[in-house]
Amino acid sequence: MHAFFIHKENPAETDFTKRGWTQTMAKKHLGQILMERGIITGEQLETALASQKKNRKYLGQILIEMGISSHEINDVLDLYNKRRPIGQILIDSRTITARQLEDALALQRKTHAPLAKTLLDMGYITKQCYLETLSKHFNMPIISLKGHTLSLSLQSVLGQKFTLKNKIIVLENSSEKIKIALSEPSRLFLDELQSYKPVSKRMEFYLAVPSEFEDALKKIYAQDDYADNGKKLLISQSSLNKTRPRSVYTEDIQTKRASQLLDSILESAINNHASDIHIEAREFGGMVKLRTDGELHLLKMPDDFDKEYKSIVSRIKVLTESMKIDEKVVPQDGSFRVHYGATDHKKTVDFRVSSINSHYGESITLRLLDQDNAKVTLPELGFSEAIYEKFSSLIRRTEGMILVTGPTGSGKTTTLYASLNAVLDPRKKILSIEDPIEYVYDDIVIQTEVNRARRVDYATLLKAFLRQDPDIIMVGEIRDSETANTSIKAVQTGHLLLSTLHTIDTTQSIGRIREL
Repeated sequence: MHAFFIHKENPAETDFTKRGWTQTMAKKHLGQILMERGIITGEQLETALASQKKNRKYLGQILIEMGISSHEINDVLDLYNKRRPIGQILIDSRTITARQLEDALALQRKTHAPLAKTLLDMGYITKQCYLETLSKHFNMPIISLKGHTLSLSLQSVLGQKFTLKNKIIVLENSSEKIKIALSEPSRLFLDELQSYKPVSKRMEFYLAVPSEFEDALKKIYAQDDYADNGKKLLISQSSLNKTRPRSVYTEDIQTKRASQLLDSILESAINNHASDIHIEAREFGGMVKLRTDGELHLLKMPDDFDKEYKSIVSRIKVLTESMKIDEKVVPQDGSFRVHYGATDHKKTVDFRVSSINSHYGESITLRLLDQDNAKVTLPELGFSEAIYEKFSSLIRRTEGMILVTGPTGSGKTTTLYASLNAVLDPRKKILSIEDPIEYVYDDIVIQTEVNRARRVDYATLLKAFLRQDPDIIMVGEIRDSETANTSIKAVQTGHLLLSTLHTIDTTQSIGRIREL
């Protein structure tokens, strides 16, 4: 929900106030403004100023190297008109003369090229000087792309077409940040990029050496993303550990290449924090899509993927040990577990598998269940301070209904578990109904699973729960009218109920409840 506020001002008074405000701020240096806005502390400023005396870097550059948000520093520079122009940077360093700057500005008015690029083309500055000047102007650290693992699948976090068109490279996509390299930055484009990031993450920008950047682009978009290039995949057949013995299967069903391709798909999904993998049959093979931040993105596959498609489907069925390889018409469900990563920091990810028969053959959907998500806390979800405080107070009530709403892959389940983690208390009886149980709690929570084959559904379990003297009830999803009505009755009898509702946005949830 958005709120809009209209404030009528006295024009004369406004102009005078703004003029006085600008003049006052012009007298203050960047460090003082950052301190007043609570972006840095006095101790951090002293450390940065001491470092500044030893080298020729600007204060903003030093603070960013110290870990201060580059976005906040750049916002302050623009808001208070503190950003030093490129021409002034070069004049101050005595790299160019005032006359050379005038000549470059005259040419720039005709070509509309960036000033730094114009100066470089005119031979007034070197390539290294060009790079260092942009770094100072944009407060952007210089980075070498040599030694970085460059992946085409990683570019899907912003969209592969978008990254290629705008000449940017995503270097890292973690739960906290998206790390981006570019060679020709502009203030307008950097601000536009900020609008693409998820609320819970920050963006970090790095200036790449132009020659290395062009080579990296060619490598990324010309590479066979899953070719056997001699590098050992982090997910391998031996690391797909399961609690039960491995089934015996023949070599013609599970080829080595199919195993490599599947491992690569799983690895890409985990690295890109995908919620689902869609492996879809097409006329001459298939395609793979990853759902990240609620949207599906096509994953580029090598040329032999179509030939191996059926073997990949069979490989998935074998891993579940419950799905029949020769059953291709009746829909099937299964699951398997992957232990992923370095020995000292292994990650456990469960995959829920669903198969259906389509016009061109079997299609598979895999839901990723990262067990680390069961440990997620509310502060880690990236709420604003006001929303966090409000939500925290709501889930600690003794009665009421809290619904987490949103489309597929938007993080409803993760938010639900984070909410449950916030109210865990051995003095309270906490019951959950899930379909299926996605994250296992070893204690405190009594978890039950829907079993439709035995007519054990949400509504049936919820009615039984009300006779179990619960304090808190978690319902995985409200899908039908009976579950909705029973949930409301549970709330009316003095229970706190947490659940999810599949809607496009929050405002649709009221209408959805009424429909049910």
